[in-house]
Amino acid sequence: MSVGVFVAVRKHKYDEDFGYDNHFLLVKHNYGERKWSLPGGKLEQGELVPNGGRRETFEEASVVIKIKRLKGIFSLRKSFGLAILLEGQILNGKPKPDGKETSDCGFFKIAEIKPEEIYPAQLSLLMWAEKTRDRITPVYGWLSVPPTP
Repeated sequence: MSVGVFVAVRKHKYDEDFGYDNHFLLVKHNYGERKWSLPGGKLEQGELVPNGGRRETFEEASVVIKIKRLKGIFSLRKSFGLAILLEGQILNGKPKPDGKETSDCGFFKIAEIKPEEIYPAQLSLLMWAEKTRDRITPVYGWLSVPPTP
């Protein structure tokens, strides 16, 4: 069974018409279907979950983050693995792709991403991160679109 860790990193932007709105850091990988994704990937053998989240975010987006909290642990229906969703905050750096694993990165609102441009499981994690913005208690369950509590 594989365990993946993904980090929802928010950037609060000010909009004159709507006030503050959440934008999430997304990366575009140089492999597979080349779709948008939250920073993240497979945990290494013996790696602690927060360390894996920080490592993957730095490798894919060149930023140093702190892990704020666990948002959820989800069972993946197709791969019989687990996806762990963390919430992170940038401490240092400006997001940029590494040029090897990622070709692009940036902050986006969920509404700006077309469903065909993001992996379905990633869209579900992103929607869950938005839906549980102020929730502290993590959730455990199946990963689905739309997310269900």
